[in-house]
Amino acid sequence: MALVQISRVHSYEASTLEVCVAGDNQADTITQFIDVPPGAVSLAITATNGASSLGSVRGLSGPHDANVRIFDPQGQNQTHQIRETGHGKAATIHNPMRGEWQIEIVASANASVEVCASAVTRHWLDNLARGAKWFSCKACKVGVKALVLAAIINAGQFIAIGLVGAALVAQVMAVAGGLINALVAALHLTPQGLELLFDLLASLIDSPIDEVLTRVCAFINLC
Repeated sequence: MALVQISRVHSYEASTLEVCVAGDNQADTITQFIDVPPGAVSLAITATNGASSLGSVRGLSGPHDANVRIFDPQGQNQTHQIRETGHGKAATIHNPMRGEWQIEIVASANASVEVCASAVTRHWLDNLARGAKWFSCKACKVGVKALVLAAIINAGQFIAIGLVGAALVAQVMAVAGGLINALVAALHLTPQGLELLFDLLASLIDSPIDEVLTRVCAFINLC
Protein backbone atom coordinates (compact mmCIF):
# COMPACT_ATOMS: atom_id res chain seq x y z
CA MET A 1 0.00 0.00 0.00
CA ALA A 2 1.27 3.49 -0.87
CA LEU A 3 2.44 5.95 1.77
CA VAL A 4 0.02 8.89 1.76
CA GLN A 5 0.09 12.31 3.45
CA ILE A 6 -3.03 14.48 3.26
CA SER A 7 -3.60 18.13 4.18
CA ARG A 8 -7.03 19.71 3.81
CA VAL A 9 -8.57 23.15 4.55
CA HIS A 10 -12.20 24.12 3.94
CA SER A 11 -14.21 27.29 4.49
CA TYR A 12 -17.17 29.05 2.91
CA GLU A 13 -14.77 31.01 0.68
CA ALA A 14 -12.03 28.49 -0.16
CA SER A 15 -11.13 24.81 -0.14
CA THR A 16 -7.68 23.30 -0.51
CA LEU A 17 -6.33 19.77 -0.69
CA GLU A 18 -2.77 18.49 -0.82
CA VAL A 19 -1.92 14.80 -1.22
CA CYS A 20 1.60 13.37 -1.32
CA VAL A 21 1.93 9.74 -2.40
CA ALA A 22 5.00 7.51 -2.33
CA GLY A 23 4.85 3.97 -3.67
CA ASP A 24 5.59 1.16 -1.23
CA ASN A 25 6.17 -1.77 -3.59
CA GLN A 26 2.47 -2.21 -4.26
CA ALA A 27 0.10 -0.48 -6.68
CA ASP A 28 -2.70 1.51 -5.10
CA THR A 29 -5.56 3.89 -5.96
CA ILE A 30 -6.10 6.83 -3.61
CA THR A 31 -9.43 8.66 -3.80
CA GLN A 32 -9.86 12.11 -2.26
CA PHE A 33 -12.42 14.91 -2.54
CA ILE A 34 -12.33 18.70 -2.63
CA ASP A 35 -15.53 20.54 -1.74
CA VAL A 36 -15.94 23.44 -4.17
CA PRO A 37 -17.89 26.20 -2.39
CA PRO A 38 -20.87 28.02 -3.93
CA GLY A 39 -19.75 30.93 -6.08
CA ALA A 40 -16.27 29.55 -6.69
CA VAL A 41 -14.53 31.29 -9.59
CA SER A 42 -11.65 28.83 -9.94
CA LEU A 43 -10.70 25.23 -9.34
CA ALA A 44 -7.05 24.32 -9.90
CA ILE A 45 -5.68 20.79 -9.67
CA THR A 46 -2.02 19.98 -10.26
CA ALA A 47 0.08 16.83 -10.20
CA THR A 48 3.87 17.06 -10.02
CA ASN A 49 6.92 15.24 -8.75
CA GLY A 50 6.66 17.19 -5.50
CA ALA A 51 7.08 20.97 -5.51
CA SER A 52 7.56 21.17 -1.76
CA SER A 53 10.73 19.07 -1.83
CA LEU A 54 12.45 20.85 -4.74
CA GLY A 55 15.23 23.38 -4.51
CA SER A 56 13.51 25.47 -7.18
CA VAL A 57 10.33 25.34 -9.22
CA ARG A 58 12.44 25.04 -12.39
CA GLY A 59 12.81 21.37 -11.41
CA LEU A 60 9.08 20.70 -11.53
CA SER A 61 8.10 17.71 -13.64
CA GLY A 62 5.19 15.33 -13.97
CA PRO A 63 4.36 12.65 -11.40
CA HIS A 64 6.47 9.50 -11.44
CA ASP A 65 4.55 6.31 -12.26
CA ALA A 66 1.18 7.77 -11.29
CA ASN A 67 -1.92 8.98 -13.12
CA VAL A 68 -4.61 11.38 -11.93
CA ARG A 69 -8.30 11.34 -12.82
CA ILE A 70 -10.88 13.96 -11.85
CA PHE A 71 -14.67 13.74 -11.68
CA ASP A 72 -17.19 16.56 -11.15
CA PRO A 73 -19.99 16.41 -8.53
CA GLN A 74 -22.31 14.77 -11.09
CA GLY A 75 -19.82 11.95 -11.60
CA GLN A 76 -18.75 13.09 -15.07
CA ASN A 77 -15.13 12.34 -15.93
CA GLN A 78 -13.29 15.66 -16.35
CA THR A 79 -9.81 14.20 -16.79
CA HIS A 80 -9.70 15.67 -20.30
CA GLN A 81 -9.35 19.09 -18.64
CA ILE A 82 -5.82 18.14 -17.55
CA ARG A 83 -2.99 19.60 -19.62
CA GLU A 84 0.44 17.97 -19.39
CA THR A 85 3.75 19.73 -19.99
CA GLY A 86 7.34 19.02 -19.09
CA HIS A 87 6.70 20.69 -15.72
CA GLY A 88 3.72 18.59 -14.63
CA LYS A 89 -0.01 18.20 -15.10
CA ALA A 90 -2.64 20.87 -14.45
CA ALA A 91 -6.36 21.40 -14.83
CA THR A 92 -7.76 24.87 -14.16
CA ILE A 93 -11.51 25.37 -14.39
CA HIS A 94 -13.13 28.80 -14.37
CA ASN A 95 -16.50 28.94 -12.55
CA PRO A 96 -16.48 25.24 -11.56
CA MET A 97 -19.59 23.35 -10.52
CA ARG A 98 -20.20 23.56 -6.77
CA GLY A 99 -20.00 20.40 -4.67
CA GLU A 100 -17.55 17.55 -4.13
CA TRP A 101 -15.04 16.93 -6.91
CA GLN A 102 -13.36 13.55 -6.83
CA ILE A 103 -9.63 13.16 -7.43
CA GLU A 104 -8.27 9.68 -8.06
CA ILE A 105 -4.55 9.00 -7.90
CA VAL A 106 -3.62 5.71 -9.56
CA ALA A 107 -0.17 4.92 -8.19
CA SER A 108 2.21 2.16 -9.24
CA ALA A 109 4.47 0.33 -6.80
CA ASN A 110 7.20 2.96 -7.29
CA ALA A 111 5.03 6.05 -7.61
CA SER A 112 5.95 9.54 -6.45
CA VAL A 113 3.39 12.33 -6.84
CA GLU A 114 2.18 15.49 -5.15
CA VAL A 115 -1.38 16.58 -5.97
CA CYS A 116 -2.49 20.09 -5.03
CA ALA A 117 -6.01 21.43 -5.46
CA SER A 118 -7.72 24.67 -4.51
CA ALA A 119 -11.08 26.32 -5.15
CA VAL A 120 -11.74 29.93 -4.21
CA THR A 121 -14.63 32.38 -4.49
CA ARG A 122 -14.46 35.92 -5.82
CA HIS A 123 -14.66 37.35 -2.27
CA TRP A 124 -11.91 35.16 -0.82
CA LEU A 125 -9.16 37.77 -1.08
CA ASP A 126 -11.35 40.56 0.28
CA ASN A 127 -12.13 38.55 3.39
CA LEU A 128 -8.46 37.63 3.91
CA ALA A 129 -7.45 41.28 3.64
CA ARG A 130 -9.58 42.10 6.69
CA GLY A 131 -7.60 39.73 8.93
CA ALA A 132 -4.25 40.04 10.67
CA LYS A 133 -1.33 40.24 8.23
CA TRP A 134 0.40 37.06 9.46
CA PHE A 135 -2.83 35.07 9.11
CA SER A 136 -3.68 36.57 5.71
CA CYS A 137 -0.21 35.75 4.38
CA LYS A 138 -0.29 32.14 5.60
CA ALA A 139 -3.83 31.53 4.33
CA CYS A 140 -3.00 33.15 0.99
CA LYS A 141 -0.03 30.84 0.40
CA VAL A 142 -2.18 27.78 1.06
CA GLY A 143 -5.01 29.07 -1.12
CA VAL A 144 -2.98 30.10 -4.16
CA LYS A 145 -0.53 27.19 -4.27
CA ALA A 146 -2.43 25.11 -6.84
CA LEU A 147 -3.14 28.17 -9.00
CA VAL A 148 0.52 29.24 -8.92
CA LEU A 149 1.70 25.72 -9.75
CA ALA A 150 -0.79 25.58 -12.62
CA ALA A 151 0.58 28.87 -13.94
CA ILE A 152 4.17 27.60 -13.77
CA ILE A 153 3.26 24.27 -15.38
CA ASN A 154 1.57 26.03 -18.30
CA ALA A 155 4.02 28.93 -18.67
CA GLY A 156 7.31 27.14 -17.97
CA GLN A 157 8.06 26.23 -21.58
CA PHE A 158 7.52 29.85 -22.67
CA ILE A 159 9.54 31.28 -19.78
CA ALA A 160 12.38 28.96 -20.84
CA ILE A 161 12.60 30.65 -24.26
CA GLY A 162 12.59 34.14 -22.75
CA LEU A 163 9.02 35.31 -23.30
CA VAL A 164 7.77 38.04 -20.95
CA GLY A 165 4.87 40.44 -20.58
CA ALA A 166 2.05 40.41 -23.10
CA ALA A 167 3.78 37.83 -25.31
CA LEU A 168 4.03 35.38 -22.39
CA VAL A 169 0.39 35.88 -21.38
CA ALA A 170 -0.76 35.46 -24.99
CA GLN A 171 1.01 32.11 -25.32
CA VAL A 172 -0.45 30.84 -22.05
CA MET A 173 -3.91 32.05 -23.07
CA ALA A 174 -3.61 30.11 -26.33
CA VAL A 175 -2.95 26.80 -24.57
CA ALA A 176 -4.75 27.31 -21.22
CA GLY A 177 -7.43 29.97 -21.49
CA GLY A 178 -9.21 28.61 -18.42
CA LEU A 179 -6.12 29.30 -16.32
CA ILE A 180 -5.99 32.94 -17.41
CA ASN A 181 -9.69 33.46 -16.68
CA ALA A 182 -9.36 31.75 -13.29
CA LEU A 183 -6.33 33.86 -12.31
CA VAL A 184 -8.06 37.10 -13.27
CA ALA A 185 -11.20 36.20 -11.30
CA ALA A 186 -9.52 34.68 -8.24
CA LEU A 187 -6.75 37.27 -7.80
CA HIS A 188 -8.69 40.33 -9.07
CA LEU A 189 -6.12 41.06 -11.77
CA THR A 190 -6.22 43.73 -14.44
CA PRO A 191 -4.63 42.96 -17.83
CA GLN A 192 -1.49 44.80 -16.71
CA GLY A 193 -1.57 42.98 -13.38
CA LEU A 194 -1.76 39.66 -15.20
CA GLU A 195 1.37 40.50 -17.20
CA LEU A 196 3.19 41.59 -14.04
CA LEU A 197 2.24 38.35 -12.29
CA PHE A 198 3.68 36.18 -15.08
CA ASP A 199 6.81 38.34 -15.20
CA LEU A 200 7.14 37.81 -11.44
CA LEU A 201 6.83 34.04 -11.87
CA ALA A 202 9.46 34.13 -14.63
CA SER A 203 11.86 36.00 -12.35
CA LEU A 204 11.36 33.42 -9.58
CA ILE A 205 11.79 30.27 -11.67
CA ASP A 206 14.98 29.37 -9.75
CA SER A 207 13.35 29.91 -6.33
CA PRO A 208 11.74 27.34 -4.01
CA ILE A 209 7.96 27.12 -4.03
CA ASP A 210 7.52 28.73 -0.59
CA GLU A 211 9.39 31.85 -1.72
CA VAL A 212 7.33 31.98 -4.91
CA LEU A 213 4.10 31.78 -2.90
CA THR A 214 5.26 34.48 -0.48
CA ARG A 215 6.14 36.82 -3.35
CA VAL A 216 2.84 36.19 -5.13
CA CYS A 217 0.88 36.89 -1.95
CA ALA A 218 2.91 40.06 -1.43
CA PHE A 219 2.08 41.01 -5.02
CA ILE A 220 -1.63 40.89 -4.13
CA ASN A 221 -0.96 42.73 -0.82
CA LEU A 222 -1.50 39.84 1.57
CA CYS A 223 2.11 39.24 2.75
